[in-house]
Amino acid sequence: MSPENWQQVRDLFDAALARPAEERAKFLERACAGDEALRREVESLLESDEAAESFIEAPAVAGAAQSLLGVEARLSVGQQISHYKITRWLGQGGMGEVYLAQDTSLGSNVALKLLPEQFAADTDRLQRFKQEARSASALNHPNILTVHEMGQDEGKHFIATEFIDGVTLREKLSAGPLKLNEALDVAWQVALALTAAHEAKIVHRDIKPENIMLRRDRIVKVLDFGLAKLAETTPAALDPEAATKALVKTAPGRFMGTVSYCSPEQVEALELDPRTDIWSLGVVLYEMVAGRVPFSGQTANHICVAILEREPTPLSSLALGAPAELQRIVRKTLAKDRDERYQTARDLLIDLKSLKQELEFAARLQHSTPPESSGEIGSGAGEAAHNPGQQTKEVQTARTTLSAEFPNRKPLFWTAGVLGGLLLIAVGAWYFSRLITGLGPAPAALTAVPLTTDPGYEGMPSLSPDGSQVAFASFGEKLDNLDIYVKQIGGGGPPLRLTSDPAVDKFPAWSPDGRSIAFIRERGDKDEVLLIPAIGGPERRLVQTAHDLPWGPSLNPPYLSWSPDSKYLVTVDRASPGELPGLFVLSVTTGEKRRLTTPPAPALADTNPAVSPDGRALAFVRVISTSNPQLYVLPLSEDYRPTGAARRLDVPQPWVVNPAWTADGREIVCSAGPPWIGGMLWRVSVSDSEKPVLLASLGKTSSQPTVSRQGHRLVYQVWTWNSHIWRAEVSGGTKPVAAVKLIASTRQEDNPQYSPDGSRVAFSSDRSGNQEIWVCNGDGSNPVQLTSLESSSGTPRWFPDGRRLVFDSQKEGQAEIYVIDTETRVPLRLTSDPSDDVTPSVSHDGKWIYFGSTRTGRLEIWRLPAEGGQALQVTHEGGAIPFESLDGKKVYYQKKLAASDVWQVPVVGGEETRVLGPAGQLQFAVVADGIYFIEPGPPGFAGWIKGNSLKFFSFTKGTTEKVFDIKYLPQTGLSLSPDGRYVLFSQVDPFGADLMLVENFR
Repeated sequence: MSPENWQQVRDLFDAALARPAEERAKFLERACAGDEALRREVESLLESDEAAESFIEAPAVAGAAQSLLGVEARLSVGQQISHYKITRWLGQGGMGEVYLAQDTSLGSNVALKLLPEQFAADTDRLQRFKQEARSASALNHPNILTVHEMGQDEGKHFIATEFIDGVTLREKLSAGPLKLNEALDVAWQVALALTAAHEAKIVHRDIKPENIMLRRDRIVKVLDFGLAKLAETTPAALDPEAATKALVKTAPGRFMGTVSYCSPEQVEALELDPRTDIWSLGVVLYEMVAGRVPFSGQTANHICVAILEREPTPLSSLALGAPAELQRIVRKTLAKDRDERYQTARDLLIDLKSLKQELEFAARLQHSTPPESSGEIGSGAGEAAHNPGQQTKEVQTARTTLSAEFPNRKPLFWTAGVLGGLLLIAVGAWYFSRLITGLGPAPAALTAVPLTTDPGYEGMPSLSPDGSQVAFASFGEKLDNLDIYVKQIGGGGPPLRLTSDPAVDKFPAWSPDGRSIAFIRERGDKDEVLLIPAIGGPERRLVQTAHDLPWGPSLNPPYLSWSPDSKYLVTVDRASPGELPGLFVLSVTTGEKRRLTTPPAPALADTNPAVSPDGRALAFVRVISTSNPQLYVLPLSEDYRPTGAARRLDVPQPWVVNPAWTADGREIVCSAGPPWIGGMLWRVSVSDSEKPVLLASLGKTSSQPTVSRQGHRLVYQVWTWNSHIWRAEVSGGTKPVAAVKLIASTRQEDNPQYSPDGSRVAFSSDRSGNQEIWVCNGDGSNPVQLTSLESSSGTPRWFPDGRRLVFDSQKEGQAEIYVIDTETRVPLRLTSDPSDDVTPSVSHDGKWIYFGSTRTGRLEIWRLPAEGGQALQVTHEGGAIPFESLDGKKVYYQKKLAASDVWQVPVVGGEETRVLGPAGQLQFAVVADGIYFIEPGPPGFAGWIKGNSLKFFSFTKGTTEKVFDIKYLPQTGLSLSPDGRYVLFSQVDPFGADLMLVENFR
């Protein structure tokens, strides 16, 4: 067959492959126009496509080139192409043959890729060959193949690249799945390469094991940008490469890349963007862990159908012990709708790094280093090869720099019982040790001693410049109001109370000149910034700032920070209700405010300002998402204006808050850790010259550090609290007897639910180290752990049979609904949608399960058959936390997972109407004649100790009555006994915080 005929076969094959299988016969009959030989060749290629290879990729072209085109024999050893002398043949790639060659001018080894001469006349193939060189050479990155030269010698087109001494990932996988840490390391390095490529507007489009090389020193190289497509953003008239791009642009209907690794948009021949590479990397990651690709079939057409219509086998079924976070990452990379996929390789990179570091630290906790790949990863022919040797200083530097750009992120959809404002406490401190990683050299152990020991809360410290005194907020001896106090360090006597206003006073900040203390006062729906002399005296109001900031009470609240000359304050505010909160410079003299930062999308807010001792930098926290606040530094001019872009500091934790500068301005002390833990203190180098250092000896649940500018002292806050389940007698709404503690431990207990006969109570607790479901007798005795999912599991609700429970859990990464039998204790997963499914309950006939779900993009109420099946949407204006009325006609619910009104809707959907409110988060219970609910106290810190009460709403009267006051802050869950006599609720009792002092902090 001539090259011209072969070109015709290839074009017909491409065109047929792009059509549905049932249309191909008619297409070929029409296209071949009676040429039976031509048709047989195309049909033969279609039948042989079982190897799931695209026709234009190896081995199809490699084999066909020799059998049909009569490609000339391989180059012989010693033969010279330009100034490269052939040493040996290495392999065959989709774009040509690859040889090991010696650069005679430099004496170094290179990999020489040659385009077969018969294809030189193929304009499309030649242009793609050239673009491979241009694309790769434009990317100077340690994880991308280095291109030295592209040239032509006596009609032979070649590319000279670095020589890799290693194996392809495909060869590595031939021995079976990789160890988890190896797979994550490979995926992480590929994600680094893709991040660089995508930011250079280059999409690889052919990520697969054949194009990933593993060097002997474990450095990963991404090869073959032969299918790369520039993501055109430059107008053609202004783009000198426009002609080349036009020649190599993939037309709709042409299939490029290997089928098993192709994204849905590739299968459908749509325009591609960087998210196609994210899908392909997800396939590779799945294969590295599971030992098989997620989408397979007997033919390429079967594979395409699987990619478009089927979900892969859950990774947990193929790789026992696969972490839930890994499963979540893989699911997100393989979202068929690319809008639901990771939107950038950088986002994927952050999650891979976070998981990688968790596992590495877990290994260190077991007194062993993380498993390494065996030193020799073998030898063999790849599509190219690389030089042996140790990792270069350049690569090490690049890795350090890249590592600094991508701090951890571990998102959580729902965390029960967050104490509005600052109560980010240790309800799972055991887990924190799994997340500490990326540590620098261990510092000398620091010793902390208690500075305050009074009952209740003493927190939010600010040291005087000389370190001799500390200002702080406290509820005082009576636990009645939050005010500002000053205490002498090392001296006797009680602290001096500076404020006594009935409003909440918080966040004191001592001025650098030592004369004044600034603080914030909660005043209705606004905050006020005030000044008071450090020795006491009249207050001066400076300005009002926003109080109800949109990211909600569960995130870190605003702070104040002084400029070194004591003339300005930096605070958190927004100019209008629709704006995102940012940082503002406030003149102490005039009260004038000037915006300093605006959080870029998709960030939610800038907060926690801390001006450096020299005034030339501002540390602050940028809230990337509700579960990911991170530490940034912004350079400042002499008049406190930005002189450059904000730079993120690499703190290897998902939640970083409370920055404070050391006296020399070289480091920042901050609190970092999961939000449900409360954090630990870290030292972070501002220059990124050293890794962050964990101050482990200062303990857990440590936050809000303050460092004196003189005197070398550090003061910080440590939380002390527990939540327990209490029982009170209500007797149908009359005044109860005193509440008694029913279920308690040294850990957190919440979400209580009476069984239908009242003999048992289900609740959630982290007493085993994880938030799991427990069951005990009605009197609180004989607690038994029901689930062992090693994840956040909560909101247990009984079936009418009193034997089964429904609950939600994050076992699979996102929240899903489970049913468990209390006798067999085997959980059954009911939902599998990639959205979050939360807060389930059971209909009174036991036939339906109601739950909240984000399937539409926001929380709505859904219901599905109790035995599983198709879910039906109930609400359309927001909904969560559903409970069915006793007559089975209505569903009562809140609209969000936070304190909010209670609404009602018919069980089959319909008009959605408000009933009462607000009620606390998951703090309402429906009975025959009304609804019991906990009405939250005032917003902010005042609600910690007053204003929370149990109330009863009567259906017949339409009125609300108070039943009793709740002394301390209530937690999630409320339940009435079947006879209506008792109510169960959870509360923090009592909670508090103390200040700790470290001397000689340098």
